[in-house]
Amino acid sequence: MSEVVTVQFAPDQVPYAAYSAVVFTKETNRINFVPDKSKAVTSAQVDGVQGNSKVAQFFSKQSALSGSPSAQDEINKWIEKAQSEIDGVTDLAKLDVTFQHLNHHMTHRSYAVGQRLTIADLVLYESLKKSTQWKQYQARYKKHVPHLDRYFAHLDGTWFVQTATNVLTSAVKKACSTHHIVPPTVATSSSSSSNNQSSSDEADASVIVLQHAEMGKVVTRFPPEASGYLHIGHAKAALMNQYFAEKYNGKLLLRFDDTNPEKEKEAFEQRIIQDLQLLGMKADKSTWTHTSDYFEKCQELAEQLIEQGKAYVDDTPQEQMKQEKWSMLDGANRNNDVQKNMRMWKEMLQGTDHGKTCALRAKINMQSENGALRDPVLYRCKDQTHPRHGNKYKAYPTYDFACPIVDSIEGVTHALRTSEYNDRNDQFYWVCDALNIRKPHIWDYSRMNFTYTVMSKRKLTLLVAMGAVDGWDDPRLPTIAGLMRRGLTVEALKQFILSQGASRSISTIEWEALWTVNKKYLDPIVPRYTAVDADRVVVLHLDGVDRVGAVEERPKHAKNASLGNKKVTFSNRLYMDQKDCAQVVDGEEITLMGWGNAIVNKVDKDADGVVKEMRGTLNLKGSVKTTKKKLHWLAVPDDGSSVNVDLTYYDHLLLVKALDPDAEFESQVNFDSKHTKRALGDGNLKSLKRGDKMQLERVGYFVVDVEYDEGKNSISLINIPDSTTNKK
Repeated sequence: MSEVVTVQFAPDQVPYAAYSAVVFTKETNRINFVPDKSKAVTSAQVDGVQGNSKVAQFFSKQSALSGSPSAQDEINKWIEKAQSEIDGVTDLAKLDVTFQHLNHHMTHRSYAVGQRLTIADLVLYESLKKSTQWKQYQARYKKHVPHLDRYFAHLDGTWFVQTATNVLTSAVKKACSTHHIVPPTVATSSSSSSNNQSSSDEADASVIVLQHAEMGKVVTRFPPEASGYLHIGHAKAALMNQYFAEKYNGKLLLRFDDTNPEKEKEAFEQRIIQDLQLLGMKADKSTWTHTSDYFEKCQELAEQLIEQGKAYVDDTPQEQMKQEKWSMLDGANRNNDVQKNMRMWKEMLQGTDHGKTCALRAKINMQSENGALRDPVLYRCKDQTHPRHGNKYKAYPTYDFACPIVDSIEGVTHALRTSEYNDRNDQFYWVCDALNIRKPHIWDYSRMNFTYTVMSKRKLTLLVAMGAVDGWDDPRLPTIAGLMRRGLTVEALKQFILSQGASRSISTIEWEALWTVNKKYLDPIVPRYTAVDADRVVVLHLDGVDRVGAVEERPKHAKNASLGNKKVTFSNRLYMDQKDCAQVVDGEEITLMGWGNAIVNKVDKDADGVVKEMRGTLNLKGSVKTTKKKLHWLAVPDDGSSVNVDLTYYDHLLLVKALDPDAEFESQVNFDSKHTKRALGDGNLKSLKRGDKMQLERVGYFVVDVEYDEGKNSISLINIPDSTTNKK
């Protein structure tokens, strides 16, 4: 055991950041914090390093908390800001500027620097935690700094900060060292892990530990097959690989798996690159490799296995081969001699009629309890033109054979794959051992399953082919393109995926969980506009309006002045929703949102109870606190300034939460999952671009799908689901 390092600190200057870093790096047994009441100790100090933030940086140097070399200036900037603008500052006006700056910085972020936790976050947390003014500011102005409040609450709830806070508090209270305090158990997920990864590591994505990882030496890879659009499951794979590469100051490799010429299309390659760029990944095509770059090497190594008696060529009919594997029976070709195997292998490479009936199989163990080890196929013939190599090759390696070879050649240290491949891990390692090549570490994590959703590329392709959706970017599909088109933000997707961590626990996720995260990102930053349902729209005729046609500048967001202003037109005739007006009674006082009160003198209904029109009087002296109904409205334009708005709502694409494998797939598809209704919107909508997001007040969140068409005076919006407005 290495020598214990002792840190002295002043009881009134508790080093939360430094000890949180020690807990985070699991060094609590080696490092002991001791409170010292002597006047000589004014802050934390160890080995000549003095000052809480400097000690925190000292203990983070050899960990992921130190950040990448390129991030050092930014990390130091935020640490300096915490020291100079928060620590010891009592002037609330100055702190207000600092807090607003931090709030703005955290608008689209989970951490101060980059996409992961660094020591800068812990130092900022300590400064805020020890600031009495921050506590007062939170109590009074929390709504004005929602992003900073979220950031602080997130750090405050992490297992390592909770542990550090509890231990240090006990140490100060009992006047003893942290080594005399038993760290409290922090409640986290109860899910078990096949690799015994601690639940605390799974509780927060920022502390996922990659086994056998060395700082600066980790190499991960993302190897998609270009046979369709990327979906949210692929996004998790890509972001997890990027996360670990960044966390350990390593490298992420991007590689197209093009071992099956039947499926690969160059158009899909370009789409995948675009999807990854949407996720904020550097995915220029020039940086990609292809598995087919190594086809010659794969052939060479396949022949090596044949010559060593570790592989054989089998021309057994496919169905019979499957039955023999199921029954754990050796096939007729299993004991072919090397010469016969080489002759049949050459026929495979030449693509002869007989060669096309053959497959190269690993000679492992047909009686293995693991079906993936019952002599798996390593090579098969494909009578197809390859997108990159034309007709040069007739036989192609399987993904399971090529992947460990290319991973080894390209220097991959950690191969991340979903837990559904657990049985094939032994096969991966067998290939490495049989060829005597370097063995990457495999890291398993759970696949993302969602309710009312299919993730299989085959079934997604079928949905597109059968016309159940309008294409691969249909908002009902779980593709990245579809989700982005539906209004999902990249920031929400990243946070949601990383919050799932590298858990091995298999679960099915409700879509609402993702859209709730998305709403938290949208609400503070999207402008507010107005639209009323065009179906049986009601006109409210108002007396007492002295500025008919007046136009005023109003904030697009009452709590976010940075979004600028919008134009609001006032009139004595207002469009209002039928469903709102149906609840109003004669003589009732209502509040017109953004204007003031009005007394509805008369509600005119037909025999069926449908409101035809209403008449009332503006009452700006009335109190909004006394009215039960706060209703949105739109001035009836005299100049045609309103806009026809198509609002599209999407329901689940499946009729069932989970597919029944025994039922016909088509019978479980919801072919009535797209609904559009017409609304009348304010003129501000005309300037919006495709992809712009907004809230239509009291209607929901929306994203522009088709920009304003002047000829049709219309714009098309797609509803962004959230916990309250995700129904049609």
